[in-house]
Amino acid sequence: MAVNVGVVNYSQNAKEEESSSEDEDKRGKSRHKKVGDRKKPKRTPVEKIFRVFYRLDEQNYPTLWTTQSYIHIVEAFVHLVAACFLVVLYLFSAKYVSLYEGYSGAYQDILMMALSASGTPISLLSGLLVCYSITQKRLGRCRFNIFFATGSSAVLALSSLILTAVSLGSFLTAANIFKAGFYQNMKKFHADRSVKESIVQLQESFECCGNTNYTDWFTIGWSPSITASKVGLPLSCCKRQGTNPCFEFVELEELNSLTPYHEGCNGKVQTQYVTYTLISGSLFALSFIIDILSTGLSYTNSKSALSHENLIFEDRMKIIPQKLRANRLMRAKRNKIMRS
Repeated sequence: MAVNVGVVNYSQNAKEEESSSEDEDKRGKSRHKKVGDRKKPKRTPVEKIFRVFYRLDEQNYPTLWTTQSYIHIVEAFVHLVAACFLVVLYLFSAKYVSLYEGYSGAYQDILMMALSASGTPISLLSGLLVCYSITQKRLGRCRFNIFFATGSSAVLALSSLILTAVSLGSFLTAANIFKAGFYQNMKKFHADRSVKESIVQLQESFECCGNTNYTDWFTIGWSPSITASKVGLPLSCCKRQGTNPCFEFVELEELNSLTPYHEGCNGKVQTQYVTYTLISGSLFALSFIIDILSTGLSYTNSKSALSHENLIFEDRMKIIPQKLRANRLMRAKRNKIMRS
């Protein structure tokens, strides 16, 4: 009789355990349904723009992060090209442009090179951080990486905008820089060795002579300390492959039988300066567009990182009812074994 009572009690306990586990499952499903039925947050204007190209749901966030890492790599490449172009421009043209009285942008060129060069390591670091974030299963732990990428892209966009404005200003003021010419430095040709070397390199590189033409060397008004033997055409004004050799400090009357460069240096240097300024401005404008795109994409990814804890909570709400049911069944089985 006692055994029958024990069996009845055990069957009642097992039924209670099963009914309680079923109730827990129903409550978990209803709770999960409530969580899933929550309204999605409204899209920001930036997210709506990117929604044209991507679907901004949780499953496609890794695709967006991969795209962002590629954009950072392109961003670093553009900044590197712009910086190298500025360095080449400064090394091969600044020493010629500095001969002109209207030029006063040496510090400006150095600042532009520094700003452009700084964008390369920052963009590479941002891209590496984003690539590292892609490999992490818990994206919420990588908030700092995305926030750093967003902030760095915004700063680079601002610097690119400044560089674009400076390049545009240099293009608009190019006429004023070359208006006065380099007559004052031509007068220093015999007194200042560095000026002489710069003028010689200028005339040999551009195959030109004087500011407007070769007659400038006879009309600039030399200092009284300059002897008559030194007044004349420099050797750098002479063509290397002429019919007749051209000697240094040749007199004006002898030019008829010689072959000097007839074109002045002002027009050639100004043309090269304007061309380089336009190219650098175009590179900075391109980097600005890429930086803006990177900033918007970083902002979109930061929204996913911020909501990652909610995603983890929803995933746990799916797992908890299953664990509770498994624990109850395990407890019921253990009680059955102990009472048998």
